[in-house]
Amino acid sequence: MGLDVIQAYKNNPATPKIPIPSALAVLIQMANGDPEKELNSIEKFYNHTMDQAASLQRRNLQLITLLVAWIFVVGLNLDTISFISTLLGSTAHIQVLGWSPSSLPTDSTGWILKIVGLLVTTLFVSLGAPFWFNVLYKLIPLKSS
Repeated sequence: MGLDVIQAYKNNPATPKIPIPSALAVLIQMANGDPEKELNSIEKFYNHTMDQAASLQRRNLQLITLLVAWIFVVGLNLDTISFISTLLGSTAHIQVLGWSPSSLPTDSTGWILKIVGLLVTTLFVSLGAPFWFNVLYKLIPLKSS
């Protein structure tokens, strides 16, 4: 196994004309015909490539989740700071969801708090259900029967 396999692959007319990646050709060449070294180097190459792909996918998924959470939070005006201040301030006023003229801040400090509240809620929502189930499970230990 080695470069002769690559040459046989390339010279076979029935083989589809798919180029062997140059990185694999270099790995096979560096193994000097030792099948075990070839296999190990190809395995390392594959694992490294899959780790990079998984990392890229995870990063993209986190960004998409954050964007969807932001759209959801802003669309419904889910402001954590507003929730806390409203619920602690009075028990009669529970209607804090949605956009209304009364929910709009009137000064720059109010707008900063509103944006911070929306960002905090976005981060909380983007953590996802598994995180919140773990938090709930730790706060309220349930006995399995």
